Amino acid sequence: MTEQKRPVLTLKRKTEGETPTRSRKTIINVTTPPKWKVKKQKLAEKAAREAELTAKKAQARQALSIYLNLPSLDEAVNTL
Repeated sequence: MTEQKRPVLTLKRKTEGETPTRSRKTIINVTTPPKWKVKKQKLAEKAAREAELTAKKAQARQALSIYLNLPSLDEAVNTL
């Protein structure tokens, strides 16, 4: 009598001609940057916009300061 081997149970079955079974691992799309990097970039852009806006406001305030430093009415009348 010939010895028969017991069938071996394999976890991964090889598929012949069929599409391979999909693994359960999540697929990461590498073309997009990570969320933390996007958030950091948005915060940097926002800070740059705010800095530019404060510079414009300071420039406008300085241009208007000549009107704020006018002498009082009595001083202006007395100098004439």
